[in-house]
Amino acid sequence: ITAALLHDIGKIWEYHTEGYIDFTDEGRLIGHIVLGAQFVSEKISTIADFPGELRHRLLHLILSHQGKHEQGSPVVPMMLEAIILYYADEMDSKAKAFERIISKEQAEGKKWSNYVNLINRFIYFGGGYKNSNKE
Repeated sequence: ITAALLHDIGKIWEYHTEGYIDFTDEGRLIGHIVLGAQFVSEKISTIADFPGELRHRLLHLILSHQGKHEQGSPVVPMMLEAIILYYADEMDSKAKAFERIISKEQAEGKKWSNYVNLINRFIYFGGGYKNSNKE
């Protein structure tokens, strides 16, 4: 649960939101995964007698939550909790992407989205979704 809450904490330093949202220099150069792991590591070091094994496990969860090197993870998931965190995060982001597309593209009588290159597919609307922007 701790890792689920903290896995993206580095985004606080990865982005700035003054007037618009964009990357900070630190965010582009280091990235939210490493920034988050550094922050958590520093906080852990202030807690007397924090268990070393727990520290390693928590940092691994943060560092591996993107799942693959090519998706930005410094390490791949190597614990059961890490693979669960990766897939939960992945499902959440995919579901949000589908929701955005459905919200933008669904119209009266339209059963399919336009082709979505990012996910390499069409999305079927059928009659089961309701466009939240129109309710």
